[in-house]
Amino acid sequence: MSAVEDPDRPAVLVRHHPDAPAEVLRQVCAGIEEEGVPLIAAAAGPSPSSAGPSSAGSSSAGSSSAGPSSGTPSSGTPSSGTPSSGTPSSADRDGPDAADAATALAHRAALRSRLDTGIGIDSRGRVVVHHAKLPLDRPAYVEPAAGETARAAEDPVPPGRRAGAAAARIVTGLALPRAVTARPVTGTAGTDPP
Repeated sequence: MSAVEDPDRPAVLVRHHPDAPAEVLRQVCAGIEEEGVPLIAAAAGPSPSSAGPSSAGSSSAGSSSAGPSSGTPSSGTPSSGTPSSGTPSSADRDGPDAADAATALAHRAALRSRLDTGIGIDSRGRVVVHHAKLPLDRPAYVEPAAGETARAAEDPVPPGRRAGAAAARIVTGLALPRAVTARPVTGTAGTDPP
């Protein structure tokens, strides 16, 4: 990945909250790259209706919510910044809509991606994969934050890695990886998962 990304090149767009866990961002990017799909990652900035610099502090990110990053997540240095300038939109900060923050980031990224696929990561590390042709409330793939479900806490795959692979597989047309979900209710004979 070059130091300055071309916003018009085909790539999965990864938008993350400025306080998103750096390790989750790194794993998301690794999951995409393992599948051989290009990506552009950048911290979410102010909402498109407000003017000002991106909260990532990168001059190449601009004020758009899905602009390119000058960071190189593939080298292990995610393009995460601190919210030193600008005010994150309601989808970018924790609050009443925090559960939907990753979904909103992913949907906006998908709409701007030339590959129609975007990823959103909220401040807790919840990762959502979205496709531009899906409605906002119906993301393609959701990976809960570490510890959010019993199974997520026990999962041997690092948080974010499976979601990155899912986004890349949407682009390439391959089957999606198995989702990490809450444990099913057990207790009825013959209904326990294999």
